[in-house]
Amino acid sequence: MKSIIAKMAGKRIAVLGDLMIDEYVFGETNRISREAPVLILKFRSRTIGYGGASNAVANIASFGGVPIPVGVVGKDNSGESLLELFSKCGIPTGTILSDGKSTTTSKTRIIAGGMHSMRQQLVRIDMEPSAVPAPEKIIALLKRAMESGIDGLLISDYGYGALSDQVIRFVNSIAKKNDFPVAVDSRYQLLKYRYSRLAAPNEEEAGMHAGKSADDLAKIEKAGESLRKKLKSRCLLITRGSEGISLFAEDENPFHVSVFGSKIAVDTTGAGDTVVSTALLALCSGATYRESAVIANHAGGLVVMKKGAATISPAELTSTF
Repeated sequence: MKSIIAKMAGKRIAVLGDLMIDEYVFGETNRISREAPVLILKFRSRTIGYGGASNAVANIASFGGVPIPVGVVGKDNSGESLLELFSKCGIPTGTILSDGKSTTTSKTRIIAGGMHSMRQQLVRIDMEPSAVPAPEKIIALLKRAMESGIDGLLISDYGYGALSDQVIRFVNSIAKKNDFPVAVDSRYQLLKYRYSRLAAPNEEEAGMHAGKSADDLAKIEKAGESLRKKLKSRCLLITRGSEGISLFAEDENPFHVSVFGSKIAVDTTGAGDTVVSTALLALCSGATYRESAVIANHAGGLVVMKKGAATISPAELTSTF
């Protein structure tokens, strides 16, 4: 396992998906407004970070991989902030389209608490794209990323428009050629994808897309293999929260891995991005499906013990084996 983790460094992974930015606004609350029965938040600080497909990009970079983000941002403050974040980390931005007709997807979380009390999220404000990018432009960007030479392709589809039907058909044609591993993480459109080396839904998504309940191990096994065959995927990795991960690979029996670490997570934000990114990097580094599942399970167990959409280092992951 340690050898596989060491080989992740330098792997070039194109990440096609909905690039987002996460914003956190922190403040203190100690009184109620006279204007309405709402808390008054005294502003203290603001931080920005990666969200959506951007978080998958950050996870690949944290392992020493070379992520190539492919997608669209708006010509707005959030878009500029995201491009700046990428540039500061040495992540190339040449395959990101800055579109004046669109809006950068962002999620603003208002976090409040007293001076000596735990902070809690009060509300989340989502800014969604105002226009869907032309499929031809997305495909051209992906072709440019592939021409630069890649070891794998990760699809991070959050349903905000980057992955239209036309783009998905192009991705399926790439996956069918099997020139390099293609991994798919799609919340709403998973059934449109075909031939991937790896598909990675969570338990709820797997049950929904398989058309079967998936709330216990026996049902998971039926739903998992059924869904893998529907997708014509070589491997299906179902993340099951505190129950760990279940793997369904062609010509293999189901493989279940218990959760690594504590069953009580600090924050599950972005954990799915960490799992699929790690599993794909492991596959690109010569891991078997079972080895990739175990390594991804360890990565997921580590990242849920951190707040926000976090990442982990190769040293942290290596230390668990």
